[in-house]
Amino acid sequence: MPNLKNFTTSISAGKTIGEIDELLIEFGAENIMKVIENKSVKAIMFTLDLQGNQIPFRIEANIEKTAEFLATQYNNSHSRKSKSKDDFINEAYNITWRIWKDWIHSQISIIATENVEAIKLLLGFVAVNKEFTLGDKFLEGEYRKMLPIYES
Repeated sequence: MPNLKNFTTSISAGKTIGEIDELLIEFGAENIMKVIENKSVKAIMFTLDLQGNQIPFRIEANIEKTAEFLATQYNNSHSRKSKSKDDFINEAYNITWRIWKDWIHSQISIIATENVEAIKLLLGFVAVNKEFTLGDKFLEGEYRKMLPIYES
């Protein structure tokens, strides 16, 4: 199995989400909100003050994809016993939010040390509404025309 970060975590997603809240608050985030689906946190939304404007951000955990990854890795290394992604949902929930916590901490540390402006790191996570980010809209094709075309 690839060396997946936090693969062996025993820390609950609830504790990790609390740690994410503390990090966001410490680094100046406001209006922190959770998006709940099936009694689990699906996304965290917050605002950051960027040049006097409160810019909304949305970080979404794709638990299903992590569970799918874990099942595939397990099944590739265990030829006699097969498991489905449903067997890994709880584990995936904890692992996914732990990975996000580390990512968020890294990004806000880079911003705090002024190595790069926040918007350059987080542009894809700017919330255009409660369900979608600029990154989502880009992937749907709405903003692809903004990309320069590279010709060799």
